Amino acid sequence: MKFLNHASAFFILLVSVCNLNVNAELHKAENGIDDPPTASPTKNIAHEKQKKALEELYKSTGGEMWVANSNWIEDYDFCTWYGVEKCSGNGNSVKELILDDNSLSGEIPKSLTKLKHLELLSFLYNQLTGKIPTNIGKLKKLKGLQLYNNNLTGGIPTSLRKLKQLKGLNLGINQLQGKIPHQLGKLRKLKYLDLSRNTLTGSIPSQLGKMKSMSYLYLNDNTLTGTIPTQLGLLKKLFNLDLYRNPSLEGPVPNELCRKGLTISLDEKNQCPEDCTSNCMYI
Repeated sequence: MKFLNHASAFFILLVSVCNLNVNAELHKAENGIDDPPTASPTKNIAHEKQKKALEELYKSTGGEMWVANSNWIEDYDFCTWYGVEKCSGNGNSVKELILDDNSLSGEIPKSLTKLKHLELLSFLYNQLTGKIPTNIGKLKKLKGLQLYNNNLTGGIPTSLRKLKQLKGLNLGINQLQGKIPHQLGKLRKLKYLDLSRNTLTGSIPSQLGKMKSMSYLYLNDNTLTGTIPTQLGLLKKLFNLDLYRNPSLEGPVPNELCRKGLTISLDEKNQCPEDCTSNCMYI
C-alpha cells in the first residue's frame, strides 16, 4: 500500500470538499432551495447605533409634536422615516437628515454624531434650544450644516474645524455668543458661511481669509468690534460680504476688498474707498 505525503493528502481533501460543495449547490438549485438570509454582524451593529441615535433625536426634540413624523420609531427600517434622505446600504448609512420647519424643540443630542456617514444635516426654521454639540466635528463627511433660525445659545464649537468637507455652514438667526473661532479658517472647501443675527462679539478673525472657496460671507447684525481685516481680500471667489449693523465695527473697507464682482453691505460709518464705491451698499 502506497502512503500519501501531506501535500497529496491535502490536495485530495480539497478536491473532495469542492465536489461536495458543487453537489450541494446542484441539489439546492434542482429542488428550489434558497440559502437562509444572513446578516452581517458589522452592518447590524452600525444599523442599531444609527437607529438609536435617531430615536434619541426624536425623544429629545419632541418628536410626537413634529409637524411630520411618519414612520418614526414604529418602522424598523429607519430609511423610511420622514426626513431621512439618501439612506443606503440596507439601512446602514444615513447620508442626509432634513427636518426643516418641522416644530423641533429641545436640544440636539450629542449622540447624533453616530450618524457618521451624514453629509447634510438640516434643521432650518425650528425651535431648537441649548448648545450646538461640541462633538459635531466627528461628522467627518458632513458637507452641509444648516441650523438657521432656531434658538440656539452658547458659542460656536471649535470642533467645526475638523469638518474638512464642509461647503455650507448656516448658523444665522440664533442666540449664539462669544467670538468667531479663528479655527474656521481651516475650512478650505467652505463656500457659504452665515453667522448673521446672533450676539457674537470680538473682532473678525484674520484667519477667515484662508477660506479660499468662500463665496458668501454673512456677519451682519452682531456686536463685532475692531476693524475689517485686510486678509478678507484674499478671498478671490467672494461674491457677497455682509457686515452691516455691527455698531462697534470700526474703520473703512480695506483697499484689498475693492474688486469687480464683490458686493459689500455695511453701515455708512464704515466707508468705502473712493475707487470702489460701486462695490458698497449702505444699509
